[in-house]
Amino acid sequence: RNWKKRYFVLRGKTITYYGEDDLESAKPLGVIELSEVSGILEEGGSREHSFGLVTPSRTYHLTADTDVDRREWVEFIRRVRGMPEEKVKSLLTHEVDPRNAEGTIDLDSIDSVTAADQEKRPNSFAVITVGRVFNLVAESPAAMHQWIGALSPKKYTLGDIDILTSCQHKGWLVKEGKIRRRRFFVLTETNQIQYFRTEDTRQPVAGSIPLNCLCAVDLYDDDEVKETGLYTFRLHSRKTTYYLTAKTADEAQEWIVSIQYVFCQLVKQTFIINEAEVDKPGVLSCWQTLACMCCTFVPERAIKRYLTMHLKKTIERFPDTEMGRFATFCDMNLSRTRKRDVVPSRDEIIACLGRRDLKAVVYCYGGGACNIELNTATTAGEVVKKLSLGLQIGSGNNRFALFEEYAGNFRVIDDRVVLADVLAKFEIEMKEIMKKGQNMLDKKRLFFKIFCYIHPERIMYDSIEATFMFEQLADDIAMNRLPLSHEVMLKLGALRMQVLDGDHETGSFLKDIDEVYPLPVITARARSHQDQLVSGDLHETYYQKTLKAKNIGTLSKKFKLPEIGDKERAEAAVQVEMQKIRVDTTEYWKRLRGVSTSMAQQKYLEMIMEAPAFGFSFFEVEYNTPDQRFPKNLLFGVGARGVSFYRNGESSPMKFYPYEIITSFGAPVQNVYLLVVEAQNPISIETNEVVEIAKLMKAYISSISV
Repeated sequence: RNWKKRYFVLRGKTITYYGEDDLESAKPLGVIELSEVSGILEEGGSREHSFGLVTPSRTYHLTADTDVDRREWVEFIRRVRGMPEEKVKSLLTHEVDPRNAEGTIDLDSIDSVTAADQEKRPNSFAVITVGRVFNLVAESPAAMHQWIGALSPKKYTLGDIDILTSCQHKGWLVKEGKIRRRRFFVLTETNQIQYFRTEDTRQPVAGSIPLNCLCAVDLYDDDEVKETGLYTFRLHSRKTTYYLTAKTADEAQEWIVSIQYVFCQLVKQTFIINEAEVDKPGVLSCWQTLACMCCTFVPERAIKRYLTMHLKKTIERFPDTEMGRFATFCDMNLSRTRKRDVVPSRDEIIACLGRRDLKAVVYCYGGGACNIELNTATTAGEVVKKLSLGLQIGSGNNRFALFEEYAGNFRVIDDRVVLADVLAKFEIEMKEIMKKGQNMLDKKRLFFKIFCYIHPERIMYDSIEATFMFEQLADDIAMNRLPLSHEVMLKLGALRMQVLDGDHETGSFLKDIDEVYPLPVITARARSHQDQLVSGDLHETYYQKTLKAKNIGTLSKKFKLPEIGDKERAEAAVQVEMQKIRVDTTEYWKRLRGVSTSMAQQKYLEMIMEAPAFGFSFFEVEYNTPDQRFPKNLLFGVGARGVSFYRNGESSPMKFYPYEIITSFGAPVQNVYLLVVEAQNPISIETNEVVEIAKLMKAYISSISV
C-alpha cells in the first residue's frame, strides 16, 4: 500500500483531509462523512499506530504518529459518530457567557477534586464540597486533568494533629472495591499502611494493609490513564490485590516510592553488626521475606543500588552462613526479576523461602511430559527455545509454543509472558472451579505443541518433529478439529493403528473407534442415514445391546420386535454407523500388513498433507455478513497462506482468501472479527476466540515477511 501523509480536520460529523496544514490556502483533497462509517477498526493494518474507517464505498486506512494520537482519534470519532445532529450543531455554535450561568461553585468550599471511575461516563470527575458533590464530565482525559488541577485546593496541612509518631507518608487515596471509597492513608515504619475515614487519625482505623507479605507494587499504566483518566496503582499481597487511585501522577509516584522503602526497612533488619546474631531465627525470617520480595518485586533504581550494596557486603562478610546463601539468592534474582501481573502462587513462595527454582510439568501429545525448572522471571519463550533445542526441532519448519490446556481446549501463551504468572493464575482459577463444585478430574496444565505450520513439507519423516506432527494431527482428527473426507479419515485411522499396534492379527478389534475417528462426525453421519437404515437392523442393534446388558440372552427369530422411540432409534443408528466405520477401518488396516511403523507414519503424514484443510487451525464462527451462499454457522480456518471458510461436515473450503488481498483485520467490538478484503465488502464473523485468531494471523503474516 502506498501511504501518503495528509492533514486531517474533524468538524462536526465530517473529516476533511488536506495535502498540507495551512488550511487558509489549502484545498481539501477529500471528505469522510462519519454518518456513512459503518465500523471502526482498532488496528487498520500491519503498520504501527494505524486504524481503519469502514464505509460502503471503501475502507480508509489511517496511521497516526503515536499510539496515543491513534487512541485519541478513535475516541473522538466514536463519540462524535454517536451524537445526535442537534448536539453536534450546539457544540459548533456554543459560546460561553458567564451571565447565562445556571449555577456557581464557591472555590473556597471545595474540599477535594478527584477522577471518577465510571465506564459509561469516561473522563468524569467529582468536585466534593461541604454541601454536595458535583459529578462532571470533561471532553478528554487531558481536559479532565486540567480541570482537576485548576479546581483542587492546596494540600491540607496537618498542623498539630499527631497522626502517628512513626509516619513515613500520608495522604488521600481512593480505595476500590465493591464501592469506591475515599480514605486517608498513612504509611508507618512498622511496615503497615493504615487508612482512616478522615484526616483525624485519633478516630478508629478503617483498615490496614500489612507490607511484610507484600509481593508486588505496580505503577499506573499510561494507556490506562489515557483511557480512564485515573492514576491507579496496585498493591499485591498474598491474598488480596488493593487498587488505589491518586489524584495526580506525582502523588502516585510518591506513594510507590514510599512503599518501596520497605526494602530499606528489611535491609536494616537483616544488617548484622554483632556476629552473635548471625543465622538467628528472627534474622533468617527477615531474610526469607527479603528473598520473596527480590524474586517478585522490582524496586526503584536508587533503592535497588542500596539493596545490591547490602547484599554484596553480606556475601563478603558471611559467605558460609545461611545469611550469606540468602544474600546470594537475593542478588541473583534481583537482577532478573520482571514486572509481575499476578500474585505469586503458594508453590512459588515456598520455592523462594527454600532458595529453590520453581518446578513445573510441560505436557505434549502421545502422553509425554517433561519436568522443567524455572525461576520467577522465566518466560514462555525461553522454555520453548530450551525444549526445541533439547528435542532438536528448532529448524524453523514449524513454530512451536506453550499453551494453556484445560479439558482439551488450548490457548496459546505469548512468548514474553512470565510462566510463574501463568502457574499462579492456574492456582487462582482452579480454586474458583472448586468453589463452583465443577469437575476436578481435569486440571489446567502447560502444553507444548505446534502453533504454526510454516514449512511442514520440509521435515524429515524419521525426525522427532515428524512424530510431534503425527501425534498432534491424530489428536486434531479425533477431536474434530480438522475437516477431512470420510474416506481419508478411514485410511488415516488404519495407518494410525498400523503405527500403534503393527500388523492386524486375527481377532484384533478396534474397541475405541473414537480415538481414530471423531465421534461428532459419527453422530452426524448416523443422523443423516437414520431414515435410510433398515428398521430391523436398528431393532437388532438396540435390543441385542439391551438384552446383553440384562443377561437375558439372544432373541428368538420368531420374536416380534416392539416399536422403539426416537431417542432409542437415534442411539441405535449411532451404534450401526460406528460398527460400519469400525469394519471399514479394519479392512484398510488388513491391507497394510508388512508396512513398518516408520513407513506407516510417513504415509499418514503424506496423505494428510494432501488434504485441503491441512495446515489450518479452525474456529467455530457465525458469519454475519449478508451472503446467501454462506450459512450462519461455519468453520473459519487460519493457515500459512491465508484464511478459509468451511461448511460443517465438508472437507473442501467454500472460500479461500490469501493474505495478499487482506488489507486489514481486527476486532471493532467485543467478540466480532472483521476482515477487509480487496474488491469486496468487509467480512464480519462472531466468535469468542477473537484474540486467538488475531495472534495466529499475525504469526503467519510475520513469518511471510521474514
